[in-house]
Amino acid sequence: MKSNFYVVIMAGGSGTRLWPKSRLKKPKQLYALINQESMIQNTVNRLLPAVPKENIFIATNREQKTEILKHLPGFSKNIIEEPFIRNTGPCIGLASVLLKDKNAPIAFLPADHYIGKEKEFLKVLKKAVEIAQKDYLVLIGIRPTDADTGLGYIKINLKSQISNLKSDYLAYQVEKFVEKPDKETAKKYLSSGQYLWNAGMFVARPLVILDLFQDLAPKIYRRLKAIQKQPQTLNQEYEKMENISFDYAIAEKAAAAGKKVAVVPGDFAWSDVGNWKKLFEMLSRKEKENIIIGCEHYGVETSGCLIHGTERLVATVGLKDIIVVDTPDVVLVCHKDKAQEVKKIVETLKNKGKEKYL
Repeated sequence: MKSNFYVVIMAGGSGTRLWPKSRLKKPKQLYALINQESMIQNTVNRLLPAVPKENIFIATNREQKTEILKHLPGFSKNIIEEPFIRNTGPCIGLASVLLKDKNAPIAFLPADHYIGKEKEFLKVLKKAVEIAQKDYLVLIGIRPTDADTGLGYIKINLKSQISNLKSDYLAYQVEKFVEKPDKETAKKYLSSGQYLWNAGMFVARPLVILDLFQDLAPKIYRRLKAIQKQPQTLNQEYEKMENISFDYAIAEKAAAAGKKVAVVPGDFAWSDVGNWKKLFEMLSRKEKENIIIGCEHYGVETSGCLIHGTERLVATVGLKDIIVVDTPDVVLVCHKDKAQEVKKIVETLKNKGKEKYL
């Protein structure tokens, strides 16, 4: 497994649901949210037992590059620099163009996810690479543990098992993608056994990806080809790229068209740490426990709260299931059940021209 594939870690997002800690210039992958290392350092370190350092690339935008290299100082030659933020669709397309001469599969992985069972994850990744070598676009799906309404789902055909390769891990043809469901629908997905969480992890040979762009997203493909022919046009071509996820641009359309789209289910204690409530759930061990990070806290009749501070003392009275995030210029207070809505604050600030808080 050490030499037959490459990894592109996608590290250009802003993590708006973990605002105000996560900002455009310093998003959540650059914070030590789980342990003493930043999220992106965790991501790289879990890969190193299986992937040589020279096979790991970091895709990030120009504004975040300097901070990324502070966390990963040995990766300056392995940076794929996006001149503008254009989501995972153009990011994966650009990386496929730049690595097109490498016939081996590329695993595209988020920089800011938590994985508790790292050895298990690498085994699932190995299976995904094996399937990708057969010219499939392969996803790594997560077996759901609850009826989560904040994640997209992948529906699989349990009778469509792929591959006769010797492995304890199965792969299935993807039937369709489903956006974030309501609670009742999510419960049905959970009980059916036919649905997986979409973790945003993709594996494919670069030429397979470019063929899919040519067929399903021709406007993006034409700009990618222009960059390939004339690298000096990167800025002007990338600025005009559609801001779209790889799921919307390629994966969903490919599955709907019956193309070779597979998924390998995994169960390796995964979380996208997508909002403050999820971080609280990951860190809490006892009911009604308060999680205190980065500050001194004194509470009266305070339970089930996440207090994420900086240098100031935070004092609370009569709070239950509340998130308090204190930064030098912003204080966020919200109920845990509304943690998904933090991104609406970010959207409002953007619309009001309050860039200094973004």
